[in-house]
Amino acid sequence: GGGGFSYSEGLTGDMKITNAGTTIGLEIEQDGAGTGLKLNQDGNAHALHIDSESDSATVLYIDAPTATTGSVLYMNPGALTTGAAIRVEHTGTALASTATGGLVEIFHTGNSSSNTNNLLFIHNDHASSTGTTALKIKQDANAPGLYIDNQGNQASITVSSDDNVFISMDTTQTNGDEWKL
Repeated sequence: GGGGFSYSEGLTGDMKITNAGTTIGLEIEQDGAGTGLKLNQDGNAHALHIDSESDSATVLYIDAPTATTGSVLYMNPGALTTGAAIRVEHTGTALASTATGGLVEIFHTGNSSSNTNNLLFIHNDHASSTGTTALKIKQDANAPGLYIDNQGNQASITVSSDDNVFISMDTTQTNGDEWKL
């Protein structure tokens, strides 16, 4: 029904909400400045597992139309060593993202005029992290490892360095031209 109730005690045990209709199964409305939902997972298992049978709708949708200076999605995996903060793995054989899409897509469709923006910003913010590569691309297929389609009237690649600029090449490769300009 459309009723509601107040409850302020802790619940223990397994709980399940079943909704076979087309309405929202669970909605939490948090009007105060507190956290709307907190998952405290102390065991060694997923803190949040989404099992979706959707074949065309977005599985995880974050609607934040009023966010201006905060981060819409923030992670702090401070104890991470050999794992990954984000891992996207596609094991299917039917991927057909077309020439204008990709497995991971970043779009900016608003007119931000001459505001300086970066759609992807990678910053290794510690001078002692000399073993860290800011961007590494490994391509196992017989296809370009990097393709830039620049439709503007500026340079496709600009290198700015506070020190000497070095472009190195692996000359041990014997399967083609090292440089094509």
